[in-house]
Amino acid sequence: MQYRSTSSDLRVHRGGLAVKRSVPGLVVLIGVLGILAGSTFAQYGTYDQPPAGGSDVKTQLRTAVVHANNAAGSESIRNVQSHLTHVVNCLEGPRGRNYAQAELNPCQGQGSGILVDLRSAPGGAAWMAVVEATDDLALKGAKMTDITAARNVARGVGALLSTVGESLR
Repeated sequence: MQYRSTSSDLRVHRGGLAVKRSVPGLVVLIGVLGILAGSTFAQYGTYDQPPAGGSDVKTQLRTAVVHANNAAGSESIRNVQSHLTHVVNCLEGPRGRNYAQAELNPCQGQGSGILVDLRSAPGGAAWMAVVEATDDLALKGAKMTDITAARNVARGVGALLSTVGESLR
């Protein structure tokens, strides 16, 4: 599956077929999911400012997308849960409220966490609500026991993070 984005749409290519989805529609969908789940977009922990020049949010986003895609393609629920937890670790960084110390942080050494580093990235502030909602979605997916539902969550998480990464300058 390949994702391409312009400023107003997201095209998902599957087997040569293109499905056009609007980015604002995805944002609304995530907001609705958050409301239905009873979640709020609260602070995700206490973060220090990232060190100057010491983070690469786009690299962290690419790494998180790889793990979301790994989750979507996993054959066991445990692997789906594990890869989605890796995504949460990339999103929140080691100081995040939901950071799982016992799990891998594939973004270690790439920055302080996507939610931390996005604040100072050019154009990043405009994507904070989407990334916070994506973090919440990944966390919910990591706790699911239905493999089909968890894989679908992983696909959505990957698509949203791809869109964010492609939009940053």
